Amino acid sequence: MEKQDGLEMQIKFIALISRDNQPVYIETCLGNDNDNGNGNGNGSDCLNEELKYNFLSHMALDALECAESPTTTTTTTTSTPAGAGSTSPRTMPALLFIEDGVSVYGNVSAAGFKVVIGATNTTCTGTTSTSHLRRLSDAAARARRVYIDWASNPFSLYEPTEGAVLSEKLRAIIREC
Repeated sequence: MEKQDGLEMQIKFIALISRDNQPVYIETCLGNDNDNGNGNGNGSDCLNEELKYNFLSHMALDALECAESPTTTTTTTTSTPAGAGSTSPRTMPALLFIEDGVSVYGNVSAAGFKVVIGATNTTCTGTTSTSHLRRLSDAAARARRVYIDWASNPFSLYEPTEGAVLSEKLRAIIREC
């Protein structure tokens, strides 16, 4: 968890969703610095939080399906030596909704694979700083790469420890952002 632009951002969950809207994997921050340091890991509270994040990721599917443009694209112009500008689009996650203090962002790849991220990083007006959007975009891209690496490994379906490897890599992304 970092402070940037005067706002604190903490990712609460990352959900990976297939092109046919089937949740592939949902990783939450529970058990990773979510108990505010008191060490009180109440099982009922953890279960309720986990259910909340699962519900929010399913709500995001509806929001992504209803949205005409599931991602926002910002275009940056860079100067070339000849003085002519070239543009390169960078896809940022779109804010889908804010529910129960969690801002839910979604990003859809060209192949239809969806990454949904829930974070606490917006002001009360629902605006998000550009630096937070870049960090969320980076987290979404990293989560997508981790999943592709895991899914393209022919042994991941047969090796029980491979699921734990995927989970740990996604938890690392959550902790780093």
